[in-house]
Amino acid sequence: MTIGRDSEVYIQKTTGNVAILSLNASNVLIDNPRSFILDSNTGNAVSFTGTSHLDVRGGQINYWSAAPSTTDRGGLTDIPAFSWYKTSLKDQSIPIANVSGDATTSAFALDADATNLTDDELVGKPLSAMLLARAYIYAVGALPLWVNPIADDNWPIFGHSEAEVKINVAYTDAEGVYTRTESTDTAGAFLIPSRSAVELNTDVVVTANKPFFRTVSKQVVVPVGEITVLETPDEIEFTYAKKVIDEPPVYGRQDDAWVLRVADSRARSTPWTLSVAANRHLSSYDDEGQVKRTLPEALVFVNEDGQVINLGVAPLVIWNGISNGGDVGSITTISWNADRGLLMARSVNPIFAGEVYSAGLVWSAEPTV
Repeated sequence: MTIGRDSEVYIQKTTGNVAILSLNASNVLIDNPRSFILDSNTGNAVSFTGTSHLDVRGGQINYWSAAPSTTDRGGLTDIPAFSWYKTSLKDQSIPIANVSGDATTSAFALDADATNLTDDELVGKPLSAMLLARAYIYAVGALPLWVNPIADDNWPIFGHSEAEVKINVAYTDAEGVYTRTESTDTAGAFLIPSRSAVELNTDVVVTANKPFFRTVSKQVVVPVGEITVLETPDEIEFTYAKKVIDEPPVYGRQDDAWVLRVADSRARSTPWTLSVAANRHLSSYDDEGQVKRTLPEALVFVNEDGQVINLGVAPLVIWNGISNGGDVGSITTISWNADRGLLMARSVNPIFAGEVYSAGLVWSAEPTV
């Protein structure tokens, strides 16, 4: 018997003592169905004659060893007696649990190396407990759940799952227990308001539920984070001796190794921009720190296409950054070749050889959305 990938099967028995599925030395493959459910009100859903081999692959494998609740059958409060699923989901994709072995009325013997479940995922629920002959309800399927990081602010708790499934949020803070249940929309998205700004390090449990399937995501509230420009030089220096573009004449930075670093510690990161403005003209100074000469409109930014853009008091976007992808320790290092980035162009005033010109800079990093 084979239950194919992405299939949907629901068989219910409301009367009688005959099992829904009778296996007689059978080979059974359940291969990642969207949902495969055997639902019995009276007695076991599966019976065995002899030994059958089971190869079960699914997002989760659930069964109830007694007739379930009639008021919330397969719902949020109707928790399976046993449930197996993958929990180590760094990419938060659909979890897949693979199990195979020989099943009889009284035992389930695993094949060698026949499961991808780790020891942590088997604590309190050994696979030897998967005695299908004692299951009133047996369900194999998938219910994805992705929850956006929850930060210590007033943002709602949001994410996505399947379309029109129940989502429950529960946590305890100084105000007591908070729980709220909503449904996802037709695209699978959900947005559930919290009671107020959730306190840092609070444990939040988000549960997705459709009949006979439930996926739980346990979150810890993290700092909202910020974008910070690190090690920003307050000044930049140029010299007439370092010509890097012939026409129009553009002169290079004193320090060729000049770099910037931007840290993005935001829990809910988005693309961002780095901008710079000049708070004074390029100028040279005497030994007492007094201005000798100024170069109006000489401070420029040369982009990757070689376009020369004047830099003034209005911020100019010079870098487009990307989301940190969940890495709150993300640091972006920014540098330019000698003929790109912040440079010095010809001014209405003459440039004197041997003098060093500098300008004050104001930096800002901002999210774009």
